[in-house]
Amino acid sequence: RYDDAGRVKLIVHEVRDLLASHEDIDPKCTLIVNLNEFGASSVNFFVYTFTRTTNWVEFHAIKEKVLLQILAVIEKHGAECAFPTSTIHLFDHAEASES
Repeated sequence: RYDDAGRVKLIVHEVRDLLASHEDIDPKCTLIVNLNEFGASSVNFFVYTFTRTTNWVEFHAIKEKVLLQILAVIEKHGAECAFPTSTIHLFDHAEASES
């Protein structure tokens, strides 16, 4: 969320550290965790890494574990995951007719 923009640098740094020392992540492969883009309702960061395993079932179990750990980092810093948002401005007909 844009409300959490001031926390992004700390979150990205902590997620990078988490993955760099994670037992299931291959330290010999590329690891990227960076601020990526400004979305419609969110400030997005990019995560690119490789697991030690190539087993499809194990990979998905590790991916789930890592995503939950990343979510915990986000929440630890008081930030929230964004959802698409729209702002609606309502016109007050009664107020307009009084003027």
